[in-house]
Amino acid sequence: MRFFGAVTADRRAGASIRRRLIAAALCAAVFLPGAPVYASDRLYEIQKTTAVCNGVTYEESRSVTNAGLLDIHVLKVNLNDPYITINLVESGKEYGLRETVSTLLRESNAIAGVNGDFFGVNGAYSAGFGLSVKDGRLISVSADSNDGGNDFASFVYTQQNIPFISFIKTNIHFYNDGVENIQVHSINKITDMVYPVILTSQAMQNTASLDSRFPGLLKIVVIGQQITYISQLGETVNVPEDGYVLAIQQASADYFGQFFSVGQRAVLQVVPYGIDFANIKTAVGGGGLILKDGETFTMGTIASGNKREPRTAIGINREQNQLILVQVDGRTHSIGANQDEMAWIMKRYGAYNAMHLDGGGSSAMVIRDPDGQYNTVNRVSDGAERKVINALGIFNNAPVGNAEKLVAAFEKETVWLGESVKLSVYGLDAYGHRIETQPDTIAFSDPEAVYANGYYTPGNEGKADIYVQSGGMMAQAELKVKTLAELIINPEAIRLNAGEAKALSFSGIDSDGAQFNITEGVSYEVFPSELGTAFGGVFTASAISGAGYLKCTVRQATAYVPIYIGDTGDVTVTLPNKQRFRDPLRSEPNETLTEPAVIVEGEKVFSPEDREPAVYGARQNGRFAILRVTGERGGLLATDLTQWAKFPNDIDSMNPGGIVMETDLNPRNFSQPKEFELFHEALTAYQAQGKQVFVISKQGQETSTRIQDGIRYINIGAMWKDAETINENYRVFRLYASGDSLTYTLTAE
Repeated sequence: MRFFGAVTADRRAGASIRRRLIAAALCAAVFLPGAPVYASDRLYEIQKTTAVCNGVTYEESRSVTNAGLLDIHVLKVNLNDPYITINLVESGKEYGLRETVSTLLRESNAIAGVNGDFFGVNGAYSAGFGLSVKDGRLISVSADSNDGGNDFASFVYTQQNIPFISFIKTNIHFYNDGVENIQVHSINKITDMVYPVILTSQAMQNTASLDSRFPGLLKIVVIGQQITYISQLGETVNVPEDGYVLAIQQASADYFGQFFSVGQRAVLQVVPYGIDFANIKTAVGGGGLILKDGETFTMGTIASGNKREPRTAIGINREQNQLILVQVDGRTHSIGANQDEMAWIMKRYGAYNAMHLDGGGSSAMVIRDPDGQYNTVNRVSDGAERKVINALGIFNNAPVGNAEKLVAAFEKETVWLGESVKLSVYGLDAYGHRIETQPDTIAFSDPEAVYANGYYTPGNEGKADIYVQSGGMMAQAELKVKTLAELIINPEAIRLNAGEAKALSFSGIDSDGAQFNITEGVSYEVFPSELGTAFGGVFTASAISGAGYLKCTVRQATAYVPIYIGDTGDVTVTLPNKQRFRDPLRSEPNETLTEPAVIVEGEKVFSPEDREPAVYGARQNGRFAILRVTGERGGLLATDLTQWAKFPNDIDSMNPGGIVMETDLNPRNFSQPKEFELFHEALTAYQAQGKQVFVISKQGQETSTRIQDGIRYINIGAMWKDAETINENYRVFRLYASGDSLTYTLTAE
């Protein structure tokens, strides 16, 4: 049913008592040195682009700027693709119910989307501030929106597939027997029901849910421009498909009720200015305009415009054939964006015109993967998705076609030697539809591997390559197979009185040198057995005194911990030899080692003020790039952010065979863990090129080695424990090269 009148006269002056809506909620790696990030500089950036399906791409940018870390997420939609559509998404359970973006998109079977309009954040129900149109049908509109000027913009997509952004103003009039006895506030915008609201079947089939929230409502039922029924207070009525219901709060019912009677002629006029609602395919409200005709432009409501916040925005390219949805993370490790920065970000990604959607804790971008799982790709600032009033969804309406790509994917990226893992093989058509298929042939790089009933069981540790062929298409999958090289038990010794118990914890070092916690799969043996029992991570002493040890086994690794029950005097338990991790690149000094190519010494002075100030430096020694960075204030960013631009530039210009980075702070101890993740990913890109990477830090007293993705993070303890005591953990790192082989030593001198 349509409510589009031809009346253009303004409302009578003074006839309306309006409430102002107030925004309650703000609400492939690429290195780009020195690129401008608007109010800041982008020093380093990693970009990745993924095809969601034909016509839809997802771009992720993680960068280091001189203001901090910045994460940006972008969806680009080809509006000319006949199978890709966009639409407003609201709760399908109950009108006005707030849901997370993930839930809204899942229930509507969208393939991707972002949060939509601003709304009131209090309570489980709310209403968007702006225009809502779905599938060419008006869902909701308010006479308050933009009543006093251009406050809240709307994104509009016409029946002719033309997108634009506009500030839409709408007059709503209700006449019974030719007289406007009551001022209607909105159509289907239900907040606190202080003002009269028109309810249509686009929102609800009956008023039951509304009556449960707002007891005592008076309803005027209109069908075919005639009042057909007037309810009792609180009575539930059906909302006619060819009509509507005028709902009035109980406090006003006695006064306004006297003006209405069954049989009266009723006329509803919805008068939008500068737009024809009948020509709109979909529309969603938002905030202010931030980009107009390719230039920064501020008009309308801009929440916290001068502050860096999480933000979501929608843009259109100059040719009007591409939709650009951008989400910027903030209030986390990512700094967010202010008004001007958001405008420049939109322009960078191709927008010619752009506006804000809701932001802050509402800001979310969600994408469905080929397995049908909905993944929130950004880091929401509340720690979990906020429930919002609506979303803008992207829909794939393409029929299932022929498979154009074969995919082979393991259930997990890393498994233990001997562990079976599911291998999925399926096809994808051009629009990402998953097509189940059976492999014609499967080949493995591991000759001892076994494949049966869809499960792969490796026979050797290391990287396993799997090659699959089906219907003339080929696919490859990789699997990392590890062994448990060392088991570590905490505490290092068990000392108890008879009958007492002690909780144990376990960690492990795998064959790559990575350390992790172990919470299950531990078996126990007590020697001698009469000392006590161990089960579920707890050792319980028996009633006798004595000494012995506990043997713990997890997969291929075994470790021992001494046990002392009661008074055992000076007895010292001798443990069996423990299996330990050994770095395959590490050697002990011997006569066959030639002159080292790189030497890094630990701190030799005790007093911090006597240490040489750490500054950035880079040089090349044969096949090695040797770089010195400083993170003494908690990271590269906090200490000297220009290092983020310098070290990739210097590595690339040297094009070395190996990289040694020397630093005063162990990067794993950066104050911002996300900075370490970005730092590690930057180095991993070089490791993937065949450049062996060593990161040598000089922090504290301990000497330790951690290996992650093939990169050695080695910390060297200082020479002195205090002004008079030598540190027994002091080491010197020496790196040796012979042909293509590398080895290093950690020695005390």
